[in-house]
Amino acid sequence: MPAILGKDVTIQIGATPVAVVGQREGTFTMESEPIQTSAKADFPARTYVGGWTNWSGSLSAVTDLTDSTGLLLLEAAANEGTSVTIKFNHSTRYYSGTAFITSFERNAPYEDVDSASVQFQGSDTLTIDA
Repeated sequence: MPAILGKDVTIQIGATPVAVVGQREGTFTMESEPIQTSAKADFPARTYVGGWTNWSGSLSAVTDLTDSTGLLLLEAAANEGTSVTIKFNHSTRYYSGTAFITSFERNAPYEDVDSASVQFQGSDTLTIDA
């Protein structure tokens, strides 16, 4: 089985997806909160049914202010409190949905390049395309 290299996984922003140029890292998380349905008759094993689902993620990128990149769209959404469409491209599988920026942080270390870190929270259903 050929491995998928992290450098080939990209995050794009917007209805007409724009890449986050300078992306260094990207994390994507899907979670679910099952609802317990256990009764005395089920003892000693608990039983569950599906409940709420949730998705979120983060990314870091080198800042490139000369290009109108996805990073600038994320910064604007964080500043305005608006949602953005986020597409997580993982080889031949794509995850996309509407998200809100929960944190946008600029990083300017003394001995490194200017960069940004972004946290986002999905809203509504996540679309998975193969």
